[in-house]
Amino acid sequence: MYLVGFDDAYMGTIRQFNTEMSLYDYEKIIESLMEDMSKEDAVEYFEHNIVGAWMGPGTPAFFYGKDDDLPDQPTECLIQKSERA
Repeated sequence: MYLVGFDDAYMGTIRQFNTEMSLYDYEKIIESLMEDMSKEDAVEYFEHNIVGAWMGPGTPAFFYGKDDDLPDQPTECLIQKSERA
């Protein structure tokens, strides 16, 4: 599943368990939306109409940046990299 009009923001395909989905760059989508609206309106539009649009398995995912750039990230680690001898 792809987002029409955001080719410049497309980063590739990712996989979660048995579902593949398109990955898009958040900043590039916001920049694209800002061609027609303010940054505040672009972020609001993105959050409500793009992120909030669940389209079933394969709904696109969005890359916001490194985890330390994001507020309120979960601190629980569910999977650890195995130690190799």
